[in-house]
Amino acid sequence: MNNYFSHDSNARNSEKLIKVRMKYGAEGYGVYFMILERLREEHDYMSIKDYNVIAFDLHVDASEVKSIVEDFGLFVFTEDGKYFYSSKFKHKSHIKTRIRKRMYSINVRAWMKLRKQVFQRDDYTCRYCGKRGGLLEADHVIPFSKGGSDDISNLVTACRRCNRQKRDKSVAEFEDWLKEGER
Repeated sequence: MNNYFSHDSNARNSEKLIKVRMKYGAEGYGVYFMILERLREEHDYMSIKDYNVIAFDLHVDASEVKSIVEDFGLFVFTEDGKYFYSSKFKHKSHIKTRIRKRMYSINVRAWMKLRKQVFQRDDYTCRYCGKRGGLLEADHVIPFSKGGSDDISNLVTACRRCNRQKRDKSVAEFEDWLKEGER
């Protein structure tokens, strides 16, 4: 499925989308995500502000498209006002493109060697929970999705459990998240 994109599973409960649903019901919610699908197909994830064309494509009224694009703070306009885009969607798409490029260019042997160096440096001990041995992974202190690198200075040993829980949180965010769970 080449054109599939994921979305936050609780998107319907965002303040902005609740307002869309209050005014247009589930149809408005669907129109919003169909607009995102269209943006996904456009160059640089932006669409020309031609509501009649979009409405024709989505089989809805142009005034509904115009309202969803302009009235709920879901989209941003270019300085000249000719195009609109979703800043969050555009940002996520650029991160995914960056990660995809990294995955295609990664040298597996070099990564395995670097990983081993990290484990040895850290004495095969998880940086977060202190567990020694077991299933270990090299964790990015500054997550790759937030601009972190594969440099050894940005990598620490983490047990699989901690690394999967940390996901793309910073170390401080992860430690705060762990403390909240203890309450």
